[in-house]
Amino acid sequence: MQEILEWIYSQSALLCHQIDARTLMLGDELLPLCSRCTGIYSGAFWGTVLVGGRLGLRRSFRGDRRFIAFIVILIGFALLDWFIGIHEVYDHNLPRLASGFAFGLAVLTVVWSMLSARLWAAGEHRHTDLGRPFVAAAVAVAAVYTAIAAAFFEWTVSYYIFLVSELLGVVILFTLANALMVLLVFSNLQHRAHLRRHYLLAAVWGFFLFVMEWLIVLWIT
Repeated sequence: MQEILEWIYSQSALLCHQIDARTLMLGDELLPLCSRCTGIYSGAFWGTVLVGGRLGLRRSFRGDRRFIAFIVILIGFALLDWFIGIHEVYDHNLPRLASGFAFGLAVLTVVWSMLSARLWAAGEHRHTDLGRPFVAAAVAVAAVYTAIAAAFFEWTVSYYIFLVSELLGVVILFTLANALMVLLVFSNLQHRAHLRRHYLLAAVWGFFLFVMEWLIVLWIT
């Protein structure tokens, strides 16, 4: 198990500066990613749970003012924390975790909606409103997640919850973003899916590109 964790830490250096002072220590172990990166990729993972549960595969959020405001607020919070951090107004990992979570959730929500909107054929895709229950659920999950880091940092189980969340978040976010990138680059592939396995195929391509990107970065470094 220790060899696996050491390998994860070494590979995580490709994504993060891994500064110890800016990394959460849970269960006497430092996470492989800094607190902000942990928040970003954990936000992507839990965003997948929330957005997937709300939309499924064939729907996306309607890009109305409520949706835009939700995304702007999340990204604005992340940028505000980053701006405050570089000016050394405070130096605490919990705000970094929370703001990273907000950013990861925002990116995942946009990517999921755009991917669904451009993948499915006419008649197979529907739009839906953001809705207050989704916003409330997102705030609740972010609050609980941050509270675990604050109150239960001595628990080993907290370490593994965060470790698994951020690692799955990395895979999910890069996979979906790459699948969307393929659709945007090759416009002739858009609006052609009409079976669930077509969505799975797009995800497989996205994951394949993620692995290729990872291997290329390893080769370069």
